[in-house]
Amino acid sequence: MLILGVRWSSGCLSEGYKELPHTADIYYEAWGPNLEAVFRQIGLAVFDTMTDVKKIEQIISKEIKIEAEDIASLLFEFIGELLYLLD
Repeated sequence: MLILGVRWSSGCLSEGYKELPHTADIYYEAWGPNLEAVFRQIGLAVFDTMTDVKKIEQIISKEIKIEAEDIASLLFEFIGELLYLLD
């Protein structure tokens, strides 16, 4: 199971993600100055569970448009769309 912690703040100047220790699951925390930056980092964290993203060259860029009633649902839809596009 992938567990994500999310935080963003307009005062935060950096963005990133890190893996946190967890006994049974994969746990990432992502942060950034706005929700778009945090979601970008979440996308990298999700793919980092599958491969070393630092060794991959970006060839294609896609814009994802999704809607949801709340942030948790938006995150769920976002990850689902990433996995769909991967296939």
